[in-house]
Amino acid sequence: MGDASRPVWMKRPEMRKAWMFHPALRQNDRMVSLAQLVTEAGSALRPVGPLPLPSPQVRGVHVSELVDPTTFLDGGELVLTTGVPFTVRGERPGPYVDRLARIDAAGIVVGLGQGIDEISSGLREACRRSGVPLLVVPPEEPFQRVTRAYWALVAGTDRTAAVQSLSAQSRIVRAIAADEPAAQIVRIVAQSLGGWAAFLPHDDAAESTGWPASRSGLLPAVRTEARRLFAGTELAAATFAVSGHDVVAYPVAPTGALAVGAGRPLSAEDRLLVVTAQAALETALAARTEEEPDAERGIDEVIADLVGAGHIEAARFVARRRRPRPPVDAEHVARWVDDLAAARGTLIDTVAEHLRGGRSWERTARSLDVHRNTVRSRIAQAEQIIGRPLSDPDVSASLWLALREL
Repeated sequence: MGDASRPVWMKRPEMRKAWMFHPALRQNDRMVSLAQLVTEAGSALRPVGPLPLPSPQVRGVHVSELVDPTTFLDGGELVLTTGVPFTVRGERPGPYVDRLARIDAAGIVVGLGQGIDEISSGLREACRRSGVPLLVVPPEEPFQRVTRAYWALVAGTDRTAAVQSLSAQSRIVRAIAADEPAAQIVRIVAQSLGGWAAFLPHDDAAESTGWPASRSGLLPAVRTEARRLFAGTELAAATFAVSGHDVVAYPVAPTGALAVGAGRPLSAEDRLLVVTAQAALETALAARTEEEPDAERGIDEVIADLVGAGHIEAARFVARRRRPRPPVDAEHVARWVDDLAAARGTLIDTVAEHLRGGRSWERTARSLDVHRNTVRSRIAQAEQIIGRPLSDPDVSASLWLALREL
């Protein structure tokens, strides 16, 4: 997969940044349920009455004594107060609770013993009417126990999500060499997201590949909308609704689009997974247009794309699971240079220019004033001569240093 066919966001840093922070994709990834937090905090956090089902998601813990703390909240926070808005500022419980309900606060926590010894019937009723969970922190417990419990859960959730995401990325990379890579890749993505995924070719003669089958009815409309949005544009991602389902789509250059639906905002781990799938699909589909598909080269391209997107740890994870390669030493490099020099005259110059240009097919072709396919043919011949792929960073770096001295 050359630079010319690579998605725009991989070539332009400002597009990569815009994609990663697209409003439709962004969320606070640290999701902990209120029920989990109550269990983790133990005696430091006690519900006043039964907790709602399903349990609200807590996106943060915020201590505030303001009458209207909503200005400083994003929504989904658990608001802790010692009751100052009621005891000192004279605020009535109803309007206070209503304001927090409007931003979907995860709950109100009152610390007892610092002005309020028991919960008033007015506050109970306001919370019941608005559906905002009400909890208390006993007098002998500090608020800090609640915040510590929250961040302990966040850390555990992040570790679990990261491990699951990396495992899915590894399976996606292995699927590049499968007999039906698109089918395997979209299935892994859908199962990992807990939703659905599909590869949608732009060519009407080609069939869409989606999973699960129960979502196949959505695909014609999703395919039409994705093709319309990506046609002649440099969009890195697009969001739209089809039959009440939120869809996020990504270009798979140059043949189609990858569309996913999770029924929720995509987390950082979700986005990283989709980046890997996007690159893997491009690699797998491009390999099927070549005479000799090379799974190892496909894995190298995925690694390169992950690095280009700034996901260094994920790239290292995938690289560690690639088949081990023999080391590169000075003797090997010297022999490669001699063998390339002994080949027809343009070969060694093409390799040098290709490495100088960061292995960009387009840049190399322009520099040498030849077609991209000519560059591809020469590089394939060079790789056959040295017996190693130039996509291997150890090979390309060592060979470039040697050629630069000629």
